[in-house]
Amino acid sequence: MIASTPMLAPYQMASVEPLGEVLARPEELPDVPDFRIASYNVYNLFGTEPDVHTRREAEPASPEQLSALATMITDLQADVIAFQEVQNEKVLSDLIRKKVNPRLRRRDEPTFTSFVCIPSHDPRGINVALATRFAVRSSLTFHDREFGDPERRAVKFSRDLLGVELYATPTYRFLFFVAHLKSKMGGDSAEAKRRTEGQEIRSIFEGPVFGGGTLIEQDLILAGDMNDDPDKEVIDILRGTDSQMALTDILREVDPNYTYPTHKRYKKTRLDYIFASPSMTHRLDDATIHRDEPAGDASDHFPVSVVVDLTSQS
Repeated sequence: MIASTPMLAPYQMASVEPLGEVLARPEELPDVPDFRIASYNVYNLFGTEPDVHTRREAEPASPEQLSALATMITDLQADVIAFQEVQNEKVLSDLIRKKVNPRLRRRDEPTFTSFVCIPSHDPRGINVALATRFAVRSSLTFHDREFGDPERRAVKFSRDLLGVELYATPTYRFLFFVAHLKSKMGGDSAEAKRRTEGQEIRSIFEGPVFGGGTLIEQDLILAGDMNDDPDKEVIDILRGTDSQMALTDILREVDPNYTYPTHKRYKKTRLDYIFASPSMTHRLDDATIHRDEPAGDASDHFPVSVVVDLTSQS
């Protein structure tokens, strides 16, 4: 077990939303040998209610898309999922409460017990979120953090960098960060924004926490839609160059290696990633890009996942 640190003290806290009557607590969790984590861009998951975070209107997700998403999420058999392109707390809660959890109950599988979703500054009103069966002990948001070239106007994350401290068993704890970097739309200026966002994520991970150690020294996952190809500078920045603090791209060896099928604007490529810190890399196995039916009806991205093996020794 990695000792808990005061990791959240310098940051703004994010609220945790229950999906049942009570939140899961570490001591109530089964002492499992492994578990699966996932990441999924769910493509404009909007609801029917007006959005309070943006004036731009968007069509609500169709019943067909919601059904396909529920099937994909259920079939992932993941214990924690990082989501991108979620409109707000209500639409995610409705999807899980009304469509995902009932299917899990019919399979006699554990249901999702909580989620975190933070409104961002994106003009389309799309946000990152995390849903889990595990015990959420703390969470944080960086959506108001300002950074960038000090000689220029400060920038903020296009969508929040969301961090959640999770207990997967009564004794095993890890950190899960969700990101959705600036869209490819916008050419060179958009790429420059993604580079700046990547550099700031590295700064957050590598900097001392409240005078103590760093986040990247702990068991840490960074997952999400990074909106760039595996061979681009933005991904190099996220991975890092220092061997002692480099993140591992867990999906790099999966073949075929694409999560974004051919689109009218962009080529087939991989935009979705699961990165792991040095202390956690040896625990990860069975990295998967899920292309099964009805993936094409659910989203323009394929979900990705990996198993965390708690029996593995470094």
